[in-house]
Amino acid sequence: MNNKNLRILIVDDEPLITMFIKRVIENMGHIVVGICKDGESALSTINKEKPNIVFMDINIKGPLDGISVIKKNSNQDLSVIYVSSYSEQDILDEALSTNPTNYLIKPIKEEDVKIAITLAKQKFQKQNYKPKKNIEKKHLIFSEELYYDYDLKELFLKKTPVALSMTEKKMLDIFIRNKNINLSIDMIRDDTWKDKKVSDSTIRDHISNLRKKNPLLPIQTNFGRGYTLVVN
Repeated sequence: MNNKNLRILIVDDEPLITMFIKRVIENMGHIVVGICKDGESALSTINKEKPNIVFMDINIKGPLDGISVIKKNSNQDLSVIYVSSYSEQDILDEALSTNPTNYLIKPIKEEDVKIAITLAKQKFQKQNYKPKKNIEKKHLIFSEELYYDYDLKELFLKKTPVALSMTEKKMLDIFIRNKNINLSIDMIRDDTWKDKKVSDSTIRDHISNLRKKNPLLPIQTNFGRGYTLVVN
């Protein structure tokens, strides 16, 4: 895979959504290998085109829904991004059982698509990147360009410290200390602001700012549960 160009499949039967996602993908410089409206054609295209990422709607035409397609898929390297209007817990739990990279709730925004693709790209980079032994214990490696220095408690991009506010640094430190663990809004509030009263929307805004400043930082939204810094 070319690190700059990802091969992406879109599976959705709503033309406005497929065209929107296609435009965002191509504006990012990636390749749309196909657009499918039903599960059977999606499976066929996955086998034939071997995309890196699939944007998968759950409620699609035909006998197979989006989750069933992913369960039948044999490509273990495929990164799945669900795009759905469903937010019910039972459907969410079934979707999460397939280990997707992300789960986006319609209506989606351009930023949602970009972040989802960036997280998927980050996953591929980490799979192929081998850090030097002398920095393995000192640094938490996110990509060839982005790493966290445990001693300095600083995030570096291209060996330059990333400018973060004190609150953003505290929030990042929480994620670093609890990597691969779901952090609820209340847990983030208690650790970052202690006894201060801070609204849920303020916390979400800080997380959004942290993501915008560091698009390679793999902070995953766990719908209805919280957030996770995903580190393999």
